[in-house]
Amino acid sequence: MLTGRDIVLIASIDWEPLWQSHHEVATRLADAGNRVLFVENTGIRMPTVSDTSRVAKRVHRWTRSVREPGQVRPNLWVYAPAVLPPFEPPGIRRLNRALFLPAISRVARRLGFVDPIIWTWLPTDTAVDLSRQLRGPRSVLIYFDIADFSSLARRSASLAASEVELLRECDLVLAYDEASQRRAQQFAQRVERVPPLVNLTRFSLAPVRARLPDRPLIGYIGGLHRFLDLQLIAESARSRPQWDWRLIGPHQTDLSQLAGLSNVRLDGARDHSELPALVAQFDVGVVPYRVAADTRSLAPTKINEYLAAGKPVAAIELPWVKEFQARHHVLEVSPASVELFITACERALRSSVDPAAAKRRRQVAAESAWETRLESISAIVEEIVREKEVRDP
Repeated sequence: MLTGRDIVLIASIDWEPLWQSHHEVATRLADAGNRVLFVENTGIRMPTVSDTSRVAKRVHRWTRSVREPGQVRPNLWVYAPAVLPPFEPPGIRRLNRALFLPAISRVARRLGFVDPIIWTWLPTDTAVDLSRQLRGPRSVLIYFDIADFSSLARRSASLAASEVELLRECDLVLAYDEASQRRAQQFAQRVERVPPLVNLTRFSLAPVRARLPDRPLIGYIGGLHRFLDLQLIAESARSRPQWDWRLIGPHQTDLSQLAGLSNVRLDGARDHSELPALVAQFDVGVVPYRVAADTRSLAPTKINEYLAAGKPVAAIELPWVKEFQARHHVLEVSPASVELFITACERALRSSVDPAAAKRRRQVAAESAWETRLESISAIVEEIVREKEVRDP
């Protein structure tokens, strides 16, 4: 594992409220003896009225950390930057480079960072410019490509162009699926395939029921956001009133379609440390996402978390889900149809009392364990660092 290094993470999320892969990277690298600066999301588009609450929270965090980042654990600092949105007119980009991005570089310097490893989840022009300001002669630039942001950004052509800029400058690209791997290989020096990863230690194999309960529990963990197919969930819950549905995660969109359904429970955000015990109570874990342009690139981390606990999974057939199923044959995959989704859940329920099936699911999840994958990524980064040290002793 990497140790004794200075690392800047350019995140595509904020530190709160939802634990994601960014947190695993940050905490594991910090715990291994590296000094880590976590730079919160600098965005992929101009904020709208619906972003008012998030922007207000960002301004509040920025005013608290304007001089120094907040230290959240040993070796790990979080900084909420004030920057202008990406993909605006050239004058805005120049202003970001001259005024706002140097503040982040100054924070890194005050922490004593030298030739940091720069790990970005964002392919924006802001991330490209920030990485250039942070880089030293022995720095390593890593891009963790976890989504097709062009389907989420309003200026997709501009984002695609900035991603090519980033790929050409990267020392290492981590691609989440076959399509992103092929795209990156056109421009990047080195590309490694890294699927959504899971903390196997945290998500242990749950006990398997001897028989199905009278009221099975259909569960979901993650943000309750615009990617969820709320109509599908509501109609499924109405069609199976004898099933209980529990959706666990921060409320990030209007959930009124689910209000008044007696068999649907909407939990708020829960600490990530609580999730394994909650997942252990599920009879089936679900991924009821919409099938649309803005969801086609999603690779739900929760699938491997369900599988690590031995839980059967019913998921809507997003491209990554279909690719995963073609390799492993452990999911129940369905089109976005109430009838077919219910049928997938029923198949999953029948397999929920099979101990051999539960062990097989955990074996599949183990192939994507943070414990081993981050070690292999670290070895590649160390190799790149040594090559740079030879070139620039």
